[in-house]
Amino acid sequence: MAIKNKTIVITLILVLATTITVAIYSLVQISGLAARPVSRQLRYPIEGVKIDPNLILYQTSGWFQIDLARPKDICIDPNGLVYVVGDKAICVYESTGKMAARIDLSFEPYAVAVGPDGLWYLTAADHVEVYDRSGTALMTWPRPDPEALLTSIAVCGRDVFVADSANRIVYRYDQLGQLLGRIGQKDPAKGVDGLVVPSPNLDVACGQDGLLIVTNPGRHRVEFYRSDGQLVRWWGRFGYDIEGFTGCCNPVSIAALSDGGIVTAEKGLVRIKLFWQEGHLLGVVAGPLELGLTSGQVCQSPEDCQSGVFKLATDLHGRIYVLDPLARQVRVFARRAVL
Repeated sequence: MAIKNKTIVITLILVLATTITVAIYSLVQISGLAARPVSRQLRYPIEGVKIDPNLILYQTSGWFQIDLARPKDICIDPNGLVYVVGDKAICVYESTGKMAARIDLSFEPYAVAVGPDGLWYLTAADHVEVYDRSGTALMTWPRPDPEALLTSIAVCGRDVFVADSANRIVYRYDQLGQLLGRIGQKDPAKGVDGLVVPSPNLDVACGQDGLLIVTNPGRHRVEFYRSDGQLVRWWGRFGYDIEGFTGCCNPVSIAALSDGGIVTAEKGLVRIKLFWQEGHLLGVVAGPLELGLTSGQVCQSPEDCQSGVFKLATDLHGRIYVLDPLARQVRVFARRAVL
């Protein structure tokens, strides 16, 4: 019996030692992740992901350079003016790329939207600020959470929706900054699985059918909500094929067209695609080659795979504007003529 007990004790010690060793090794690996080459699973050789030319529905109709070192977001107002935020400034461009205005800010903006009244809504990391058309500050809204990271904003009618990637939630405000509700929290009664946001990219847009469009990147989905937080529908899946979303967490950016089309952008393997609002793939706007990624691999390290998020906006003419933070450019895509 003594020998048997001794054997059990030795076995437990060996198991415990192995567990501790594996845990320490894992921590070392994680801490050095950014310095290591990206694993084979995260590499996307461009020559292996060519897109069928028959699927590409758009062509480049123009581009212009951005006067910001770190541009982060883009939007377009009903008059066709293009707003780009980054660094500590907001730049306003005509559709030709000529700068119409630049307003320096006291904070680093993460996202921008223009309301139907012409007011500018900007997010800092943890709060929203509102400016008039001349760039004069009007309001600073209270921060919704001390740990908030507000990565997207959309003005839909009288509601302002703000995406918080850190807390995996979307806040609903009125236009005076009064918090009206939260969207995206796990709620089985409403059929909401909850937002999964492994990287700091959570995007929102106004749908043409009156619904709020929200990315759920960790679930590789696009979700549609009523303003009260009721999930109406969702679509999307993981996949390296053209209909799927790749990586840990895609899509990272969305925009809506006036005809009901939904534009999505992925990071890592950069693909910009067009879906019908019910989830059917209509075609491709641009792939890596069309976005100037002409050689090598799309990302060389985990840090690279988390950066360079291409942001989207659309205008009333159906053109798609792509903010390329790596080249510091706005690329404009127009629908190809049907022969």
